[in-house]
Amino acid sequence: MKTQWVFNHCEDEKGLARSYWDRKVHRLEKLLSNYAADLRRLRLTVHPHKSRAEWRLRGVLRLPTGTLVAQATSATLRGSIDEVVDKLVCEIRRHKGELRKEHLRRRRHRRREQLAATAPFLAEDASAEREQDFVALLLPHLDQVHDHARRELTILELENVVPRGDYTARDLVDDVLVQACEKYDQRPHDVALDVWLLELLTSRLEDIRGQLEPITLVAPDAGTMQPDDEEDNADLDDLHYWFEQTLQPTEPLSLEELLTDDDVEDISEKMSAEEQRDRLNELLAEFPTCQRQAWVLRNLYGFETHEIARALDRCEADIQADIETARDKLRMALTETI
Repeated sequence: MKTQWVFNHCEDEKGLARSYWDRKVHRLEKLLSNYAADLRRLRLTVHPHKSRAEWRLRGVLRLPTGTLVAQATSATLRGSIDEVVDKLVCEIRRHKGELRKEHLRRRRHRRREQLAATAPFLAEDASAEREQDFVALLLPHLDQVHDHARRELTILELENVVPRGDYTARDLVDDVLVQACEKYDQRPHDVALDVWLLELLTSRLEDIRGQLEPITLVAPDAGTMQPDDEEDNADLDDLHYWFEQTLQPTEPLSLEELLTDDDVEDISEKMSAEEQRDRLNELLAEFPTCQRQAWVLRNLYGFETHEIARALDRCEADIQADIETARDKLRMALTETI
């Protein structure tokens, strides 16, 4: 980080200020690690009181995504530095939290625009019972469904609800695709398509909890295939290839990304990114299903509370209460951890 000092009538304090700052700046550097060093510019201005009974320090941090300002006045120069560092840490966390929320909003808007563009063609394929065309068109937009299915399936295995390996996330995506094709003309048109797909997945997960028989995409029997069927089977193989290519697991949950405000003090200083992800996943696995799903769908995917209520078939007030309860539990558990 490029740092510029400005000393007003206190040049004799340069050495003290710079050396003490160097002992503290690592807190900012860790939080700003995702910004290139040459794009982080910090201006520090020192103003002493005439009697030097007080010291005012102002820090102006310029990032590619915005400008953050912190100012402090203390009886000592070191005290002012400590306070400015603390305030800048809070400002950086707040700024990153706002950026993450904006990213979620834009990603959700882009996803819905893409789904809306495919909707007329999905309706056409579903009406004509062209399942393969329907699947090929919808599949590239199911990364979120796959990610949520993988996460929830892992929890079901940890809870011993289903034996490990009996289902895969791809199996659940298969189920959603079949149900979506069969029920597409019945779907509520006042509900966003991604919310409806999540609703189908939630229903399937509940079926698994009840140990109902899974729904699967069945490939044609090789012994009874006609020449035209062989071509259809090649299409099915292509679809399975796209499953592997399109539905790759997403980046695991990160505390630094999800708890960028003051919920947990100095978490990035105490735990590595890998330790943060592992600990968060451990905690989420211990949550009741309703709290875990509500918190993840709100904070990881950016769904609105009423959309989560629709997808999980629950009332909006309960969803909001679960999100707040899960947040409080995470804050308490992570504070104890560090």
